[in-house]
Amino acid sequence: MAQVKFDNVTKTFGDVRAIDELSMTIEDGEFLVLLGPSGCGKTTALRVVAGLEDVTEGSLSIGEDVVNDVAPRDRDIAMVFQSYALYPHLTVRRNIEFPLRQRGFDKAERQRRVLEAAETLQLTELLGRKPGQLSGGQRQRVALARAIVRQPRVFLMDEPLSNLDALLRLQTRADIVAMQRRLGTTVLYVTHDQVEAMTMGHRIAVLNQGRLQQIGPPVELYERPVNTYVATFLGNPGMCLAKGSVTSGTAVLGDTKLRDVGIRDGPVTIGARPEALALATTGIPATALFVEVLGADVLVLCELASGERFIARQPFDVPRPGPDEPVHLSVSDKPGALHLFDVDTGVRLDEAR
Repeated sequence: MAQVKFDNVTKTFGDVRAIDELSMTIEDGEFLVLLGPSGCGKTTALRVVAGLEDVTEGSLSIGEDVVNDVAPRDRDIAMVFQSYALYPHLTVRRNIEFPLRQRGFDKAERQRRVLEAAETLQLTELLGRKPGQLSGGQRQRVALARAIVRQPRVFLMDEPLSNLDALLRLQTRADIVAMQRRLGTTVLYVTHDQVEAMTMGHRIAVLNQGRLQQIGPPVELYERPVNTYVATFLGNPGMCLAKGSVTSGTAVLGDTKLRDVGIRDGPVTIGARPEALALATTGIPATALFVEVLGADVLVLCELASGERFIARQPFDVPRPGPDEPVHLSVSDKPGALHLFDVDTGVRLDEAR
C-alpha cells in the first residue's frame, strides 16, 4: 500500500496538453475515482502512474519515491484494463498465477496466493475453466484476481466495467468495492460513468481538458459543485441551468422571483437539481415536452420561455402533464437547493454568511 502524489504533473503530446499541471494526492488505502468525458486526460493520468507514459513536467511519487524515471515493472503497481486481456489458452488458475510465475515465486506460494485471490472474488469453482467458458463478469473478476495476486502497492483500473451489461456492472462494482475494503490497497479508478464514481469512490477527482476541476467526497461534489462543468457532469440527469439575475437581493428567473440570496445584484446562472424541482400551480412558467417513466420516479422535461430546459424528477404517483402542456415549476426552499454561478466563468457564487 502506498500514497500516490501528482505534483504539478503535465503530459504533452506535441502541442496537446493531455494533463495540465495536475496536483493531487491519493492517500494510502484510498479509493479515488478519476471522472470525466472521453479526452479529458483521465486515462493519460493513469498511464503516467503506471509508467506507460513519461511525465513532461512536474513530479510523480509513489510512497516516498519520485518515480518519474522508474521503469513500469519496478513501480509495484497492478493494472486492470477495459479489455480483460486474459490468455485464452490458459485456465483461470494459470491466468491468475501468470504474474507470479514471471516473478519466480515457488509453487507453494503461487498456489496459496491464487486460492486466496480466487476466494476473495468467488472464483474457486471456476479455476479449471478457460476464459471462453466464462461470462463477461466472470472474466473481469479473473482479471481483478490476476492483479490482486501480486499484492501490489497500488491498483490502477481503467474503465474495467464498461464492457459489461447493467446487471453485471452493478454486481462487479460491489465485488471491487468489497475487495478494496478487505485488502485496504490504494486504488486509482478511471471512469466516465458518474454513477460508478458516486457509488464506489471515497473521493472523486473531476477532470476537464486535462485540468482538475474539483476533488472531494462524492456528496460534497454533488451538493456544492465548484462550477457549472462539475454541476452538469455529476448527476443523472445533471444539474439544470438557466440564465437569471439577482435583483434587489432576490434570485430571479425570467419574471419569477425565487428567493432572497446573499449575493450582489447582477446577471447569474441559476442551477437546480431535478429532485429540487416540482410541478406546481405557480412558479416558473414552462412547457412540458416529454415524460420519461423510470419506475419509482418520473422525469418531466420542460422548456422555459427562454428556450432553456429544466428536468423535474417527480414521484411515480404524481399526475403527469401531456406533451406541449403548459406547466409551472417550483424550486425547493430547502437549504442548498438553489445554486448560483458566475455567468462568464461558471464559477460557483457562495452567499455571504
